Amino acid sequence: MQKAVDGEHIDAGEALELFSTTDILLLGNVASRIARKNRNDRIITYIVDRNINYTNICVTDCAFCAFYRKEKDADSYVHPFETIATKIEETMELGGKQILLQGGHHIALKIDYFEDLFSKIKRRCDIHLHALSPA
Repeated sequence: MQKAVDGEHIDAGEALELFSTTDILLLGNVASRIARKNRNDRIITYIVDRNINYTNICVTDCAFCAFYRKEKDADSYVHPFETIATKIEETMELGGKQILLQGGHHIALKIDYFEDLFSKIKRRCDIHLHALSPA
C-alpha cells in the first residue's frame, strides 16, 4: 500500500492486493491519504444518497442478476408513487440530496410512466434524481 500512498505506479498484482484487502479501515485510511495528497484545497466531499428500486420485474434474464423477478412471481413488485415518495422523504430527513432510481426492464413501463414518476417526485421533493442508467 505504501507505493500507492507515495503515488508510485502499482502493477496488477499490487492492485489486486489492494482490491482484496479485508481491512476496510486501513484501505480507507490509505484512500484518504492519497486523496488529501492530490487535492490542493484539502477538502474531501461526499454525498448522501439512496438507491430506490421502483420495480424488480424484468424481461432481460441476465445470468448474473439475483434481483429480478418475472411478473407472475409472488414477490415481484412495481412500487406505487407513495412508497417511492416515502423512501425519498426518509432519505431527505437523513440529509440525503440524491436518489438513484433503478429497476428491472419492465415491458409495461413506458416513457409516460417515467415522465409521470419524475414529475411527481420533482413537485413533491427537492432532491436530485439520478435515473435511467444504462443497462
